[in-house]
Amino acid sequence: MKKIILLCLLFISSQSFGWGKIGHRVVGEISDSYLTTKTKLEIKSLLKNETLAQVSVWPDFIKSNKELRDKYNHYHYMNLEKGDSIEKRSYINKKGDILSAITLFTKQLKNKKNSVEDRVIALKFLVHLIGDIHQPLHVAKKSDKGGNDIDLTWFGKKTNLHAVWDDHLIQMEELSYTEYTKLINHVSQKEIKEWQLSDAKIWAEESNSYLDKVYKYRVEKYWEYSYSYDHIKYLNSRLLKAGVRLAGHLNNIFQ
Repeated sequence: MKKIILLCLLFISSQSFGWGKIGHRVVGEISDSYLTTKTKLEIKSLLKNETLAQVSVWPDFIKSNKELRDKYNHYHYMNLEKGDSIEKRSYINKKGDILSAITLFTKQLKNKKNSVEDRVIALKFLVHLIGDIHQPLHVAKKSDKGGNDIDLTWFGKKTNLHAVWDDHLIQMEELSYTEYTKLINHVSQKEIKEWQLSDAKIWAEESNSYLDKVYKYRVEKYWEYSYSYDHIKYLNSRLLKAGVRLAGHLNNIFQ
């Protein structure tokens, strides 16, 4: 019975995951390339022998615990209907959303009067959530739960649109997270500067602006290949921007 309950919890929690394990680890691995020496030392003092890539999936892992899932799940996304502005979005979760969470955990990490445990939790969440906010379906419609309610078949296996973006498109590359990082981690100094000047509201708006294209698919034989061809370049750019911006955000916190 305990095994059945655990499997149920894992299934439920998967419905609001952000990038899958590979995607989140890619974001963490990319960010390490753009951290200052001071920031690396600060992170080392908090995480010890763990890396940003390794801790990036922790906020999803804890969803298997119902208490923690109920406490933190709403922080992984925000509802933004087409045409809504960030400030005047039609639906705001009273418990908070991904934008308020990034603000909350930024303050929690920056304040050295907080316990080491609380600052470590904040760091893990920031690594994860800055990845999440770059996934278009985490800044999406409430009506279909960010694509979770749109059932699809991916190479013969039942899934949903949200999972396609979290996992399936990335997995088609058949690369480890370190190989994937090497594939896409190419950026100019000008791009780094421009990307790091923007804030979380801009990141959310960028993700939301791509939703029309996310929903453009025609399920037919081998549709998976054409859908991947149409979107993998954009997906990779989101992972890269997330990693670069995560580094900039952490550098600002530890400056």
